[in-house]
Amino acid sequence: MNGDFSAVFFVLAIVAALVSLKVRDLLAAAALLSLFSFVVALLYVSLGAVDVGFNEAVLGAGVTGILLVIAIFNTCRRSQDRQHRGSRGSALGRLVAMLGLVGVGAVLLWAMAGLPDFGDPVAPAARHLSDRMIEGAYHDAHTPNIVTVMIADYRSFDTLGEGIVVFTAGLACFLLLRSERRRDEDGPGT
Repeated sequence: MNGDFSAVFFVLAIVAALVSLKVRDLLAAAALLSLFSFVVALLYVSLGAVDVGFNEAVLGAGVTGILLVIAIFNTCRRSQDRQHRGSRGSALGRLVAMLGLVGVGAVLLWAMAGLPDFGDPVAPAARHLSDRMIEGAYHDAHTPNIVTVMIADYRSFDTLGEGIVVFTAGLACFLLLRSERRRDEDGPGT
């Protein structure tokens, strides 16, 4: 895939995220969020980060989607409206949130302006580290697959950290769902 599809995937991801915020059925929202993760995985692949795209597809679209569906089936399927104190407080909160979001977006765009152009062969990341890793992959790890060397050897602590984060998130979901089930079994008075 080339970078021409990047804009299409980016727009599809934004549409999936916005629609997931508007639907009332939580199962549909979980499916849309899984679609969002899958489209982001395709975006990563179109940008040349196949390993990151694979991880996003498996963890974001697969595992997280399954955990969301399990959580929905153990709770209620429809979202419920919150009771607001008044429309003024709600509007003020939305305005503050929107201003914060615009502020963070502006800072990110400002910071992005200082980055090298996409695909620039003289960027620091392309000049120093990647050549050494590509040339030394077989010699350092005795494995002909460069991606395996990057993930399992050069970035092993990063990969271990990602695995710990995923394990911790899964364990937290398991413990939360388990404690909710015990509370339901004990009855309403406990």
